Amino acid sequence: MSGSQPPLVRDHLLRAAADLGVPVQIYLENARESFVTTMRDADDEGLDLEPVRPIHGNLVLERLLGAVRIEFTVASLPVSAQVRVLSASSKEGLRLSLPSRLLRVQRRRFYRVRAPEGMEVLVHQGDDVRARTLVDVSGNGAAFRVHEGDVDLVPGAPLEMVQFALDAGRWFIAAATIRQRASRSGVWKADKVVGVEFEGVASRDQERLIAWVTERERATLKVRAREPARPIDGAVLLLDGPGNRTRMRAVAALGARTARVAVYDEDDDLVPGTRVESVELRVAGKAIFRAAMTVERLEGLDGGAFATLGFEALGADERLRLMRAISP
Repeated sequence: MSGSQPPLVRDHLLRAAADLGVPVQIYLENARESFVTTMRDADDEGLDLEPVRPIHGNLVLERLLGAVRIEFTVASLPVSAQVRVLSASSKEGLRLSLPSRLLRVQRRRFYRVRAPEGMEVLVHQGDDVRARTLVDVSGNGAAFRVHEGDVDLVPGAPLEMVQFALDAGRWFIAAATIRQRASRSGVWKADKVVGVEFEGVASRDQERLIAWVTERERATLKVRAREPARPIDGAVLLLDGPGNRTRMRAVAALGARTARVAVYDEDDDLVPGTRVESVELRVAGKAIFRAAMTVERLEGLDGGAFATLGFEALGADERLRLMRAISP
């Protein structure tokens, strides 16, 4: 749910959230806390929310009247958006700007990897066996391209068997159920793609599949680690500072070894060579790691002054979570 999002989709989700009164998490860019409230109304000009809890949070928002990130779940779809606080009151509640788009918060249980070029899946239905191009695979499902004649491959339809080779002499075989059918643009052009969920997979077979996915994932992440830092939606740093002060800063660019954040007058301690003992990275509200960081450089860019901080001594699991966070 990225790029140029149709206003109808955005407005439908916002109206549903308002009608249901869903909980909304508000993440501040320049404060040490996040706050929770509920959606009250949405119109063509903005969003109305109940006063946040705790009560002093309304005073914080009123003082900032700036950019915040909101996150909520509606119709089992977790989404986030960047908005501005237009007004805040402990009695009247909050008025936020209308977001230009909503971004889906990814919370996959199984990591998904792109299939090797030319890899095929065999789809069995009785005596009919169709060979289709495999698009991606995870530990519990896969996606493949469909042809114009595949009118029976629709959401909810069971598949007797899907079969594809993990490597020479090793096949993965399972029953499956079609969960979605859609057009994918961009990386896979405008292809019709079917997504399936595997059914009744034995533990040993799933372990083999997950091992195969993990091996390909690590190879992909090694490539990603050599790429420059780039913007990541919903990425923030929580930095400890003098006087037990914690600052939340939106991450302008995130890479495998560094993060770049805007600095303000109050950040006079962030100078090249300074070691920040405790920094937490969050992406879309999820904690990725907590580690020490060192300020590598300060520079003036379009939009102000920025500090680039390098990560130190990340563990294997932390490194893996980071690489997943910066992977498209």
